[in-house]
Amino acid sequence: PHGVGEIWAATLWDLYWAFVDVYGWKDWDDPDFEESGNYKAMLLSMDGMKIQPCQPGYIDGRDAILAADEINFDGIHQCMIWDVFARRGLGFFADQGSSNSSTDGVESFESRPQCVEELKITKTATDLVKAGESVTVEVTVTNHRPETVNGVYVTDPIPSGLTFESASNNVTATVNGNTVTFEIGDMEYEDVVGFTYTLTSDVNNASETVIINDFESGSGDWGVAPIEGVNLWQLSSDAAYSGSISFFVTETDTESDQVLISPAFTVSGDNPTMRFWHRYESQPAADAGFVEVSNDGGFSWVLQNSAFIRNGYTGDVLYGTFAIPSLQGFSGSSNGEFIDSYLDLSAYAGQEIQVRFRFGSDADGVISSGESPGWFVDDFEIMDLVIYGSDACVYNGDGELQNCAGAETVVDSDGISGVIDGDPDQFTLGIFPNPADQFVNVSISSKNYENASISMVSVDGREVLRQNVDLGPVQQIVKLNTSNLPTGFYVLQIETASGAISEKITIE
Repeated sequence: PHGVGEIWAATLWDLYWAFVDVYGWKDWDDPDFEESGNYKAMLLSMDGMKIQPCQPGYIDGRDAILAADEINFDGIHQCMIWDVFARRGLGFFADQGSSNSSTDGVESFESRPQCVEELKITKTATDLVKAGESVTVEVTVTNHRPETVNGVYVTDPIPSGLTFESASNNVTATVNGNTVTFEIGDMEYEDVVGFTYTLTSDVNNASETVIINDFESGSGDWGVAPIEGVNLWQLSSDAAYSGSISFFVTETDTESDQVLISPAFTVSGDNPTMRFWHRYESQPAADAGFVEVSNDGGFSWVLQNSAFIRNGYTGDVLYGTFAIPSLQGFSGSSNGEFIDSYLDLSAYAGQEIQVRFRFGSDADGVISSGESPGWFVDDFEIMDLVIYGSDACVYNGDGELQNCAGAETVVDSDGISGVIDGDPDQFTLGIFPNPADQFVNVSISSKNYENASISMVSVDGREVLRQNVDLGPVQQIVKLNTSNLPTGFYVLQIETASGAISEKITIE
């Protein structure tokens, strides 16, 4: 494909000059020509082409040059070669995908781990919990210094809101104030030590929902508009994260550019964050979706790139699809799963904004072969986010800091949290609009003919509204007057002799 040859040539040029920097440059008729950097680089490039398979990809070419170095120079240049390729995205964890495609590769800018001679640390943590649930942290320390490191230990601050519970029995853990220290001991070259520990989160410290829309009651004030093409965003029952309805735009094999626009809302809270659940299936890099924000009533839109704090864009988008330079987006496949992505809105604190989801396809006549090609978006939520994070650091026996690694845990909101007591299929329930203002419609049915009590309860447990209705298998809509209720969060409760159901409502 166009551009692949230029990229490969640039990488080989980097390799050429890396060798020249070490060994110098000599003319071909110099008696010491074979000791020069330019000779060695060209030798490895040519021998690599002899070793690589037919129809090679980037990784095939890289590995062939590494093999040529083993053959010609006993592998003494391995780290230099790895460093050069890593700078071009062909590092240790890169994946070329198909050698017939320029869009399905996975880049990596990490050199071969042993080439970075350090005492290293990695850290992961449970990424999403409900308030009160446990957080499991995993730490791995690796010694790639070509020597024994004595007295290794790790420290990790305990964020406010978390309580240390226990550590795996292969390390000694000591808690001092809000810091826990793990004693590892002596580590020889290439030793790897891993351990886990558990923290308990504060049951009273959850992210707070400000706005939420699961689209079960329709599109509400959300708008759709075509920039190009006829494949408009629409409500779909093909897939959803919660309930049975989501918004969906289909991928096409011709040029298209479609937008889904939220109602205007004011950004509030200490840590305002937008979360949405989505599933995507599209031609990698060529067909993609991304997010924009407007704070001027939709007159102009600002791309959201670095503001993603979790599950951001999957990669670059080809210029020909949107004609936007350096664009990133969601493309490829989420493997049939809904992903939760979080966008930091603190830059818009106190402002009234709109959000739009924009999806486009190019005109190459190709779409994904996966199930339901396109982009599903569900459970749009604005929340005041609670997130725990800290950096674990590794030290040698002299107390010298070697490296640090961080991990974060998001505390979920109540979100869309319908609670059912009894047969989960007893009722069907819809609430709209939500958030509500002057009134709220409750769409409700029951498998039985029975009397029901509908009530609304404030967060402090006070019943602020009650109404009795007769239910049956036919869906009916009950309109509740909420004009006199203060703004805030409420729980709608429906109780019958055969069971009960409740849902959270926001009054604006």
